[in-house]
Amino acid sequence: MTTSISPHPRRLGGVLTLILTLLLTLTSAPLLAPAAASPFPDGYPKMGSRDESQSGHRIATGDGAIRTRLFPLYTQPGDEPDQLSYCVEFSVNARYDLGMSVGGWDSFPGDNNFASDAQVREHVAWIVRHSYPQTPLDALAEAAGTDGLTAEDAIAATQAAIWTYTDAKPAKAVFAYKGLATGRGTDTTSPGARRVQAVIDYLTGDANTGKPQSEGPQLTTAGLGTPGTAGEKVGPVTFNASEAELAVTAETDYPLVFADGAPVDPQQVPSGREIFLDVPAEAPAGSATLSATVTGPRWTGMLVSNTKPRAQTLMISRSEEAQASADVTLTWKAVPRIGTTARDGDDGDDFLPDSGPATVIDTVEYAGLVPGTEYELRGELMLRGEDGPEPTGITSTLTFTPEEPDGAVELRFEVPADQLHGQTVVVYERLYRDGKEITAHADIDDEAQTVYRPFIESDAYDLADGDQALPAAGGTLRDEIAYAGLRAGQWYAARGEVMDRETGESTGVTGEAEFLAGSATGTVVVDFDIPGEYAGKTLVVFQRLYSTSGPVLTAYSTSQGTAASSASASSTPASSAPAPSTPPGEDDEVLLAVHEDLNEERQTVVVEEEPPAPPEQTTPPEQATTPPEETAPPGETVPPEETAPPEETASPEQPTTPPAEGPDEPSPSTPAPVTEGPGEELPRTGSPSLLVPLGVAVALLGLGGALLGAGVRWRGR
Repeated sequence: MTTSISPHPRRLGGVLTLILTLLLTLTSAPLLAPAAASPFPDGYPKMGSRDESQSGHRIATGDGAIRTRLFPLYTQPGDEPDQLSYCVEFSVNARYDLGMSVGGWDSFPGDNNFASDAQVREHVAWIVRHSYPQTPLDALAEAAGTDGLTAEDAIAATQAAIWTYTDAKPAKAVFAYKGLATGRGTDTTSPGARRVQAVIDYLTGDANTGKPQSEGPQLTTAGLGTPGTAGEKVGPVTFNASEAELAVTAETDYPLVFADGAPVDPQQVPSGREIFLDVPAEAPAGSATLSATVTGPRWTGMLVSNTKPRAQTLMISRSEEAQASADVTLTWKAVPRIGTTARDGDDGDDFLPDSGPATVIDTVEYAGLVPGTEYELRGELMLRGEDGPEPTGITSTLTFTPEEPDGAVELRFEVPADQLHGQTVVVYERLYRDGKEITAHADIDDEAQTVYRPFIESDAYDLADGDQALPAAGGTLRDEIAYAGLRAGQWYAARGEVMDRETGESTGVTGEAEFLAGSATGTVVVDFDIPGEYAGKTLVVFQRLYSTSGPVLTAYSTSQGTAASSASASSTPASSAPAPSTPPGEDDEVLLAVHEDLNEERQTVVVEEEPPAPPEQTTPPEQATTPPEETAPPGETVPPEETAPPEETASPEQPTTPPAEGPDEPSPSTPAPVTEGPGEELPRTGSPSLLVPLGVAVALLGLGGALLGAGVRWRGR
């Protein structure tokens, strides 16, 4: 017996209807895209075991006490959990060893404050990012203003802070932190309780500004504008990162700065703050790429949940590090700039001729100009004065159109013959486009822009008394040379020659001094030894000034720009002047200034005439005089005339004896004894002696006695 079974007509119709519906759906709708691949291996993520969790303190709430925990989570096979998480649902129990799923905040299955309040979500995300274990204990303690923080303290404080946002009023759980739970009640005063309260206050205080949802670190850029210009801050650029700080590297040596010019630490660039590239004015046009990198936890802030069976939803607080990067390229234009080099138009050196007209040629190098655009270059010669730059009124202009951004042009300045002597001259240049100044090169101390016009003058005088007359026997003629318009710090030589004004020829007497100029102006002296053969001559000193790099002939000292010789330079005649051991060659010196004028009184000295020889002296013959005869008055008789002995003088060969200095002190110049005859020595007195023969002396004595007797008789009458 065979039994056949047929489908029920009503059931068959239902099946046909279902098949037809499926066919219509497949033919009228596009194929569904395949599900996105999970970033985790099969069976992951999953909750770890209870023993793998980290316990915090028990905390007291309005309804009792609860143990706080840091829950373990595996995202891949391993011996220990690679993620740690906190609970975001106070009223739902945790389940261990259970498969979980990772999702965004909208995947939250609960109904507390986290489900409906965006700010609550961001505050909780900020807590897990800035608390333990994502932040080390010492850093968390410092931020909270406490010390001695333990892992139990941090776990209890972090979990209480999260529930304060997710499950406090208006949530059904009405969570409220009361303190640490103890066997006897609530602890709010112990050191541990105070540490926990300090961390809770920090995590729920003003520092918690919230953190947006992100899967791993995030990085974006903003603020890119038009190209910048060299010489300015190029930017700004803003890097917005999911972390507070990021690292930025630049493919250039130009530094990163903030808007106020303060330097940026490239390893700690604040997120969301404008930064710039400080490009110097002399930089050519160019570009540089800034590469930013932010490092942060890959899953921190993401939710981990399971609805079948329903388990407590967790937020990941620690995960492996990940990086995000972004590049920005900054470009800038070159700023127009010029640089100048001035020189003498005649020989190309730095010194203009000391006489006649002169030409200054200024080579202007430019960079950063726009090819095909017309520019005007305006220059002026300036004096380097004691009080700053002084205009000379000597100007020059040039209009040109560059073919390349970089190049050079020349500007010529014509200096009249009677101007700029003894001056330091600096060239100022200004560049214009469409009548507007775009750059300038005006530096009064720039040596490259400077030329000099040397000048010398001198005063000659007798070194002995300072006047302009030398004795007939000769002497030292000093010429004091005042110079101006020299380059300070360079060696120079002053060389002089003494000329005969009457003949206009050289005397052959020369002098020389090398000196180091301490400033543009000063003095130097050269001495000349004038022999006696120039008596009656008028002498004029000629001087020449040279720049030299030869050996130093004389030591000089400088004081406030004045050079002076400590031992005057060689002043011997040219024929006998000793040559330096290594005289400077012709290439080592350049003639700078000449002061040669036979009629210049300041350079002139006069040698006195030799005095005339005195006339010969003649002695006139002696005239003998006869005294008048003596007559007696009437009635008187004249006594017989006494006959004086003939005057006898010492022989010319015999010196006279000076007066005696005292009775017992013979004169130091007493002559040798003089004798009248053999063996007879004349007496020596302090005055010259009359030499009288012995017979005459006796006769005189007798005559004296007779006269004496007659006198007595006459007086007796």
